[in-house]
Amino acid sequence: MEETADKINLMNIENKSTEEMWNTFKTDLELSTTKHIPHKTAKKKDSIPWITPEIRKLIHRRDRHYKQHKKSADSSHQRKYKELKKTIQRELRRAYWRYIESIVTPSTESEEHTNMKKFWTYIKHKRTESSGISALRSEGLLYSNPVKQATILNTQFRSVFSEKVDISKDSFEKTCNMQGSYPTAEDIHVTQKGVHKLLTKLGPHKAAGPDEIKPRVLKELADCIAPILTIIFNRSLDRGEVPSDWRNARVAPIYKKGDRYKAENYRPISLTCICCKLLEHIVTSNIMKHADNFNIMYPLQHGFRQRRSCETQLIEFIDDITVNLSEGKQTDTLIMDFSKAFDKVSHSLLLHKLDHYGIRGKTNDWIRSFLSERTQSVVVNGESSPSVDVQSGVPQGSVLGPCLFLFYINDMPAGINSTVRLFADDTIAYLTISSDADHQTLQEDLNKLAKWEETWMMAFHPDKCQVLTISRKNTTSLYQYTLHGHVLEHVTSAKYLGLNITSDLRWGEHISKVCNKANRTIGFLRRNLNISSTSIKENAYKTLVRPIVEYASSAWDPYTHKDKHRLEKVQRRAARYVKNNQRNISSVSNIINTLQWKSLEERRREGRLCMMYKITNNLVDVNKEGRLKQPIRRSRNTHDRSYMVPSCSSDYRKESFFPRTIREWNSLPPGIVSARTLGAFKSQVSKA
Repeated sequence: MEETADKINLMNIENKSTEEMWNTFKTDLELSTTKHIPHKTAKKKDSIPWITPEIRKLIHRRDRHYKQHKKSADSSHQRKYKELKKTIQRELRRAYWRYIESIVTPSTESEEHTNMKKFWTYIKHKRTESSGISALRSEGLLYSNPVKQATILNTQFRSVFSEKVDISKDSFEKTCNMQGSYPTAEDIHVTQKGVHKLLTKLGPHKAAGPDEIKPRVLKELADCIAPILTIIFNRSLDRGEVPSDWRNARVAPIYKKGDRYKAENYRPISLTCICCKLLEHIVTSNIMKHADNFNIMYPLQHGFRQRRSCETQLIEFIDDITVNLSEGKQTDTLIMDFSKAFDKVSHSLLLHKLDHYGIRGKTNDWIRSFLSERTQSVVVNGESSPSVDVQSGVPQGSVLGPCLFLFYINDMPAGINSTVRLFADDTIAYLTISSDADHQTLQEDLNKLAKWEETWMMAFHPDKCQVLTISRKNTTSLYQYTLHGHVLEHVTSAKYLGLNITSDLRWGEHISKVCNKANRTIGFLRRNLNISSTSIKENAYKTLVRPIVEYASSAWDPYTHKDKHRLEKVQRRAARYVKNNQRNISSVSNIINTLQWKSLEERRREGRLCMMYKITNNLVDVNKEGRLKQPIRRSRNTHDRSYMVPSCSSDYRKESFFPRTIREWNSLPPGIVSARTLGAFKSQVSKA
C-alpha cells in the first residue's frame, strides 16, 4: 500500500479526476489483498452436525430391521424397528440440545466472545419467521425465484420515486417562500488523523459494499490507507466529484408489517461502499455542527440528532398531555403518516433548501454529485435484480441520508399554531381544545401540512392518518378533521414511537401488549434454548425480553399496583425459565433472589433517576423550560441541585415523569446527585 500512496502522490494530481484516483486505489488494494492475504477453501459442513457416530449406528440398525421386516413380515423385526425408532428420537433430542449448548456456552474466557457471536447467529436463525422474503405477488401470480423477487421489489421501490424537477434558485425562492437566510457553512477539509480514527473504528465483521472492499482489510491497513484516502476525500470535496462506485447501492429489502406477499410492505435499505460512508461521516458531522451553531433544526425534531431519542420525545409529549389532563382540558392529536417519505425527497428541491440553510459552495456541489446518477439493485438470497436509476430520495442505510432528510423536512412546522413534534418523518400535531375555534385552528394547521406536502412533493397517507382525542372528561368535543377531502379516522388508542397512547392516557393497554410480547419471547426461548447453562439463558432474558418491558419506561412508568404486578409477572416467569424450575410449589421470589435480579419497579425508578441526571447535566436534550425550576428557598434537607416539585391536582399528573422523579431526585443525598459521571451516579443510586 505504500507503493499506492507513492503512486498517487507522484500523479499529476491537477489532471486526475477523483474517479481515476479512486480506481487506482481500489485496483492496487485488490492486487495487494490477493497477493498477501491467504485464501482458504471452506469445507462443506455437515447438514446435521449433532448426529453422533453412535446415533448413526442406531439409524443403520433401525433401517436394517425395517428392510428385514418388509421382506419377511417377521413381527420381531417390526418390534425392534419401533423400539429403535423411539430410542433414536430420544437420543436425537438429547444430542441436539448438547450440540446447541456446546456452541453457545464458552468453555474458557477466551472463547466467550466467539461463542456469544454463535449464540446470536443461532437465535437469529431461529427467528427467521420475522425476517426474510416470502413469495411475492406480481400480476396475480406468486413468485419465489430470488431473481424474480429482487426484480419485483426493485420495480416497487422505483415506482414511489418523485418526478425529477429542475428549478432555478429564483423560482425556488418565489414558489417555496422560505423566509430569511443563514450564514454560509465553512468548506470541509479532511485530516489524516480524522480518517485514521474512522478506519480504526470500523467493525471488522460488517458486510462489504458493492466495491467488495472488506472493512477488516481497511481496519488492518489503517496506517497505510489513511494518507491515501485523505487525498482522495479532499479531492472529492474540492471538486464536488463522487466516484461512480460510491453512487451504486445494493438494496436489502426489510419487511415492515402487513402482508408479506406485497412488495410495498418492504423497506429498501442501501448497502453502499464503506469508504464513501467514512466521508459521509465527515460531511454529516460538519453540516450538523453548522446546524447546531445557528439553531437551524426545528427544536421539536428528536430523530437522528445527538442527545435526543424516542424516549426524550415521549417524555416531553406525555408531560404536555398530563398537564392538560390535570387541568381538565382536552387535547386533540393528529398522528400523521407519510407515504415513503425518504424515497420521495426531490434532489433539486433538497439542494436549494440546503443552500438556503447555508450549505453552499463546494459542500453543496459534493452533495449534488452524491445524489446524482445513483443506481440501485435489489439482492435476494445472493441474487441481484437489474440496476435502475434512482431519481429521488435519500438512501436509507447511508450515513448522510438521514441528515439530509432532516434538512428537507425542517420547515414543515413553520406557521403552524398547534404543537408539531417530529421524529424523522414520524409526525404528530396536537392542540388544547377549549372551543370550536380550536378545532378549526387544528384543521387549518392540517391544511397547511397538506400544502407543504404538495409543495415539497411529499405525500401523506390519509387512510393511515388518525385522530386521537385525549381527555378524562365525561363528554368530549369531537370534530371531523379532513385531509385531501378524506375524513381522518377517530381512534381510542394509537401507537406513537412504540408506545400505545390511549384516549385517557392510562397505561393498561400498553402494558398488556408489552407483557404479551415479552411472554411470547420467553416461550420462544423455552422452545429453542432449552439448555442447562444458567448464564446463557440469563443473558438471553436480559437482551431479548427485558428491553421489551423497559423500552422508554421513564415516560410511562406505571403507579398502580395492578400494572406493576403484571410487569413483575414477566420477570418471575423468566426466572423460572432461567433456573429451569417450572414447579409452582417452589418460591419464585427465592429464585429471583438467587439470581440477584432487582425488581422491574426498582429498575424503572433507577432508570428515571438516571434520565433526570442526564437532563440536569445536559447529557440529553430535553426542554427544561417550565419543567425544572430552582426553588426560591431551600431547607436544610435539600441539596443545591434540587428542583421545585410541580403542584399536581391528580394522581396521573403527580406520578408522571417530572413531578414523580423530581421528588425522588430531591430526596437523594448531595454526594449522589453531584456524581461526576453517569456511571458513578448509576453505581451510587443503585445502592441508595
